[in-house]
Amino acid sequence: MPDVRRLLGALLLICAAALPASSQEAGGQAPPAASSSDKPYFIVLPVVYYTPETRVAFGAAGEYNFSFDGGARDTRPSSLGFIFIYTQNRQTQLEMKPEIYLPRDGYSIDGGLKYELMPQNFYGIGPAVPADPVEKFTPRSFGASASLRKRLTKRLFVGVQYDFDHTGIVTVEPGGQIDSGAMPGSQGGTVSGIGAILKVDSRDNVQFPRRGRHLAFTFDGYAAAFGSDYGYTRTRADYRSYWPARGRDVVAVQAFVEAMTGDVPFYRLARLGGQSMMRGYYRGQYRDKALVAIQGEYRAQIWKRIGAAVFAGLGEVCGGLSTCRATNVLPSAGAGIRFRLDSRGGMNFRTDFAWGRSTHGVYFTVQEAF
Repeated sequence: MPDVRRLLGALLLICAAALPASSQEAGGQAPPAASSSDKPYFIVLPVVYYTPETRVAFGAAGEYNFSFDGGARDTRPSSLGFIFIYTQNRQTQLEMKPEIYLPRDGYSIDGGLKYELMPQNFYGIGPAVPADPVEKFTPRSFGASASLRKRLTKRLFVGVQYDFDHTGIVTVEPGGQIDSGAMPGSQGGTVSGIGAILKVDSRDNVQFPRRGRHLAFTFDGYAAAFGSDYGYTRTRADYRSYWPARGRDVVAVQAFVEAMTGDVPFYRLARLGGQSMMRGYYRGQYRDKALVAIQGEYRAQIWKRIGAAVFAGLGEVCGGLSTCRATNVLPSAGAGIRFRLDSRGGMNFRTDFAWGRSTHGVYFTVQEAF
């Protein structure tokens, strides 16, 4: 592991040098009354971070923010974002992600294009896996997604979405589980499916909410009729709630459920861990057809741009929701420091130290976990 103090110092210097391009309100916050001073703005930041899955990662990220409000006061800002990352583990990620809100949020469009070359560890499938990886493998994937949502009421949206991913397994360990070809996805392949979305969103800010709730429910079906090599379904429910506390402090809670049925490639199974869900666990150490997790976080504003957070969570993976057992629940807890990159309140750099069962993780990255 690299010298954490030196890495943190470099990250803070990068953050301090990142100056916003204008004084427009940032993020997904409902905009104030339209005025002649409201203008689009563009932000580009160098990116350096650390997670257990990547070790040191660096690159660049940018976002162009604009609005289709046309004088209306209830249209969220739209954005076009990109990110390029290369990591110490020789992983490459390139992604472009538009998020468009048409006037008065009548319709919204988002999606993405991505390329990933991601050498990673494989521990096995299910809730009982070893503490150390059993083998390594390298998938290369090209992906595309798109969704169209219609606003039915002030806070309710419904829509449709499309998901495409083509993955090739570039390298495997000879004689391992993946090399045996016994698991779905051992030879890679294409998944292609369509789905439905139901979304309720009353957050005051998409990037840095202080109050409100967010519920996203999606159902996706992958089948040969859509060009998929694998036939399966995926259902996800993601609930988040935020309450203002003392001063500028925030209490945040997230509950997440994912369930799959059918012939699911092992690299598309639900994965516990990472920098957002159940920090402290290597993302993918625990993977299976179902995932249930809940986590909470207290975010405190300490001084000017400096903040802190404490968090805890519980989660597990299982072969199906009906097979989840309390004995397989994993704990997660930790604390971290926050540094606000954007004085307008839209983006945080965070340092998190997290612990799980017989494991731990250190994360240097941007944006809140949820």
